[in-house]
Amino acid sequence: MRNAIGNLIIAVSEYVPGYFFAIFLIENTGRKWIQIQGFLVCALVFAILAGGYTKLHTGGKFACFAIAQFFFNFGPNTTTFIIPAEVYPSRVRRCRKIRR
Repeated sequence: MRNAIGNLIIAVSEYVPGYFFAIFLIENTGRKWIQIQGFLVCALVFAILAGGYTKLHTGGKFACFAIAQFFFNFGPNTTTFIIPAEVYPSRVRRCRKIRR
């Protein structure tokens, strides 16, 4: 139960702000750059976790996971849904057979 509550706290405190930061910055920085930033920061955080997992204290691990959760939603999660919606017309996204 404590693990579930902790995961819920991380999700609410990091996913939601990450999404709103992406929405506010997407027009200024661009979709591709936001996606690249999200992947790079997540890779860096996971490299830190992989290299020093036994040396990090609980607070350090929590901070790394919180940063990763923020950038998951800031980069790849948001742009995965925004880019296809802007690139493909709605008649293609409806998954119906296109008549010409």
